[in-house]
Amino acid sequence: MKYDDYSPDDFLTDDFFLKWVRHPDPSSTAFWNHWLATHPDKVAMVHEAIAFIKSLDFEQDEISEARIDRLRIAIHQKIDERETAIPLPVRRPRSYGWYWLAASGLLIAGTLALLYPTFFFDSTIQVSSGYGATKTVFLPDSSRVTLNANSQLSYARDWQQGSRDVYLEGEAFFEVRKISRKTSQSPSATTYRKFRVHTQDVTVEVLGTTFDVHHRRGETKVVLKTGQVKVLDNAAGKTIMMKPGDMVRATRQELVMQEVDPTPYTAWKDNQLVFDNISLNEIARLLEDNYDFKVSIEGSQLGQKTFRGTFPADDIDLLLQTLSRAINVDIDQKKIIFSRKSEPAVPQP
Repeated sequence: MKYDDYSPDDFLTDDFFLKWVRHPDPSSTAFWNHWLATHPDKVAMVHEAIAFIKSLDFEQDEISEARIDRLRIAIHQKIDERETAIPLPVRRPRSYGWYWLAASGLLIAGTLALLYPTFFFDSTIQVSSGYGATKTVFLPDSSRVTLNANSQLSYARDWQQGSRDVYLEGEAFFEVRKISRKTSQSPSATTYRKFRVHTQDVTVEVLGTTFDVHHRRGETKVVLKTGQVKVLDNAAGKTIMMKPGDMVRATRQELVMQEVDPTPYTAWKDNQLVFDNISLNEIARLLEDNYDFKVSIEGSQLGQKTFRGTFPADDIDLLLQTLSRAINVDIDQKKIIFSRKSEPAVPQP
């Protein structure tokens, strides 16, 4: 990772680091929390950088080169003072160096806690995405989650050695890191920490894999792209093992598995909407759930009409224009009405 070899100069000019210091959000905070925990030798340097950046006038869009130079010199001086300071002789033979080390650590932790109280004291992190937008989240174990529009993910800040649990409302694509651990019962055997995704209907349990979970309107769909997962029906206790290309659909009544092509179900992660014989009813639900439209369809048979095609996920106008070739599309701000096109008049003889 590029931050491993960072100097104070690099932190002061890194856009991602500056954005976290100025405007921390749950995703960036989780990333830096994990990075600092695995790089304790960098804590002092990061602390100095945070303190100096906090002293800047944040009304400015850019930091002048002269000011960066002054900050760079000041940080180097601080670090040099720590490295070259000569301890005064003491009369007693006992060493108190560890007292100073502990005090320095408490001072750094206390200062960071004052600057970022949620960084230390919030036990649960919640990340959400807006309508028409996706968001990428790095979890404490470095697993990667991409949230689809209008979705929310929550998880504990500190996972330590237990299971890794997240709770989902909406839709997300998971790229789970496989993590091994040793057990006291069998030190020579290797086991893996479980990763669980919880929705209202099911619990998806994995070790390391990529998959999509979609939970909306009282129904959960799980589509497996790689690896292997186990899906547990929370109400009935039924369990299904999935292989790549399987989709499990869970409602409060049943748990059903079928084989599918994962591409149409995961293409949104790459900013695409892929329709493969999808009904107008399903398109209407997509527009409501992901883009905050209110959609009505005139006629039950029209709702069963199917469509195929690929569209940019961030260009809904193109989708609506394409639909308007086959059906009437009336738009009034955030309201959409789909209706049949009028039959052409038959000329009279």
